[in-house]
Amino acid sequence: MDSSKFANWVQITATIGVIIGVALVVIELRQAKTIARAEITAQFFAESAQNARVQMGENPAIVLSKACLHPKEVTDEELFVLEGYFYSRWALADRSYRVELAAEFGLPWQKIVRRTLQPIVRLEHGRKWLAQQASFFNPFFLELVSELIKESETSSCEEFLNDLRLDG
Repeated sequence: MDSSKFANWVQITATIGVIIGVALVVIELRQAKTIARAEITAQFFAESAQNARVQMGENPAIVLSKACLHPKEVTDEELFVLEGYFYSRWALADRSYRVELAAEFGLPWQKIVRRTLQPIVRLEHGRKWLAQQASFFNPFFLELVSELIKESETSSCEEFLNDLRLDG
């Protein structure tokens, strides 16, 4: 083999190596972008949930019990606490969905979302809140909330309180 053929083979091999290297860099950049998007999404919703927790105050249990047992007696101040609770639950559910959408970790987000939103739909005030927020929902959430509302029509206050006990 003469030196020109050898040089051509070396040049072809080097070119292939460069192409493979560039492809690997592109793949790594895509992965980094996906992870960054998932982290930003998770942080945004964690902060939103934290803000809602602050709105709820230190112990929303009394308001939640009252909303369940005596919904007609809930005051405006207590509605403010309830809204914080509802938004906190919503932010947790939406975060599960969006992190999975951004990063595709394989989370069972449908189960997480269902479990997280279930206490909201068991309260009369929660169903009203969800109806007011419906314009912000993605199609999956609209369908899921409709299913949960149908399921909760026969639920009792005891089931709602049990949901709270399981979360605590």
